[in-house]
Amino acid sequence: MASIYKQSKSKFWWIKFRDPKTGTIKRESTKLGFDSVNTRRAQALEAARTADEFKTAESGEHEKWDAWVGEYLQLRYGPDQPRCFGAWRNVRMFLKERGIPVPRQLQREHCIQYMDWRAKPDIEAGKYRAGHNTAQLELKILCIVVAEAVARGYAPFNPVRDLHIRRLPGKQKPELPLEALEKIQRLIEDQPEPRRTFFRHSFLISRYHGCRLIETHVNPMTDVNINSNGTTITFKAKGSVIHTVNLHPKLVPLFTQLRAEGRTETYAMPKSPAKDWFKFLNLIGIKAEYPGACFHSLRVTAATTLARKGVSEKKAMSYLGHASTTVHRSYVRLKPDDLADCANALT
Repeated sequence: MASIYKQSKSKFWWIKFRDPKTGTIKRESTKLGFDSVNTRRAQALEAARTADEFKTAESGEHEKWDAWVGEYLQLRYGPDQPRCFGAWRNVRMFLKERGIPVPRQLQREHCIQYMDWRAKPDIEAGKYRAGHNTAQLELKILCIVVAEAVARGYAPFNPVRDLHIRRLPGKQKPELPLEALEKIQRLIEDQPEPRRTFFRHSFLISRYHGCRLIETHVNPMTDVNINSNGTTITFKAKGSVIHTVNLHPKLVPLFTQLRAEGRTETYAMPKSPAKDWFKFLNLIGIKAEYPGACFHSLRVTAATTLARKGVSEKKAMSYLGHASTTVHRSYVRLKPDDLADCANALT
C-alpha cells in the first residue's frame, strides 16, 4: 500500500508506492507542503496510488464475493435474518451485472449508480422495484461487507462510506379504529382454508398483543405456558430478542384449543405472509378507507391504545417488545381529542 512520509531537509510530503507498470517500489516528492490543504491533497494522492496498486494486483478466488460474504454475514447476523440476506442478494445481482467480481474493483460511482439501478424493475431477472429507503438500506449492507473486505486486505478503501444518501421519512402507518378491526375479523371468515386459519390466528394475536407478523407464528406447546400461576406467551422478536408477557385473556381459548389438538404452530406459514395480508386488506377495502394500512397497523393500533388509556410508556414498551423509546413513540398516533386533558390542566 502507498504511504506518505516526511523526509529530512525537505519541505514537501514524499510518497512511497509500487509502480503498477514495473512492480518496483518508488519514492518521490509530492511537491505538496505540510499545511492542512496540501496535507489533504497528499493523503488523496496516497489513496489514489493505493487504489492503483489494488487494481493491478491479481485477485485470488478467495477474494471473490461469493467465496466469503455469505459466511461472513451468517457469522455477523446469524442465519435467521432474511432481510439482511435479501438485501445482499440484490446487491450481488448489481455487482454481477456491472462486472465487479471482487471488492477492489468497486468504485464510488458504482455505489451512487445503485440507487437508480434499484429503482428499475427487471421481473425476468427476479428484481422488483425498490424505493429510496430500501436501496439505501441495501447500500448499508454493502458498506458493512466492503469494510470487512478492507480489513481482510481485499480492497484498499471503502467507497461506500460517506455517500451522504439520507433516509427519507417513512410513510406513517395508520391506527385502525374499532369498526375496521371488526370488519377485518368478520371478513376473514369468508376466506378459504388454509388462508382463513392464517389470517384469523395472526390477526387475533397481533390485535391483542400488538406483535409483528412473524411473531404471531408461535408454537402453542412451547411458547405458551399455561399453569396455576397464570398463562404467558413468549415472542421471538427481531434480532433474536425474546420477551414474555401474560397471554391476553381473549386468546386463552384459542391456545387451549391448539394445545388440545397437539398443534406445534399457530398456522401453516404461507410463502409470502406480508404480501397475502396486503392483498387481503386491499380486497376488502381497508387500504382504500385507511391509506397506508397494512398488517403492521395492528402494532400501531396497540401502541396508540395503550398510550390513550394511560398505560405508562415503560410498561407499553415491555408489552410490545420495544427496546427504544424513539421507535415506540413513532408508533403512537394521538389525536387532538386525546390531548384535551392537557388543555384543561392549563386553565
